[in-house]
Amino acid sequence: MSSGLSHQNWEPYIIHCKMNNKDKEKSQSSIKKNQSIDIENKMDSKIEKGELKHKKVNSELKKDFQKWRQSKGYTQKEVALKLAVPSQIITKFENGQMNHNPKLVSKIKRLMVS
Repeated sequence: MSSGLSHQNWEPYIIHCKMNNKDKEKSQSSIKKNQSIDIENKMDSKIEKGELKHKKVNSELKKDFQKWRQSKGYTQKEVALKLAVPSQIITKFENGQMNHNPKLVSKIKRLMVS
């Protein structure tokens, strides 16, 4: 007698099936990771070249703020107390040495309007 497996077809057979949701999410997340690595490399090269800089405070806003503060007769300390920030921040803001801070800018605009 011959072996019991001689009648088997040992050729590879490929089954085509749909990807389940978990596999789709994994493949999409791996694509996003690869894209984020490319973005990080671009950012690193921009930093090294000196092309990437923080936005500074708008010069028109700081001039308007100084005029408003002086017209009301407030000192930088008084304004700082009203905004609940250190007085050094107000000094840096008026001198244009401070990076753009959306929270502080909105506080200042609200104070100027009131």
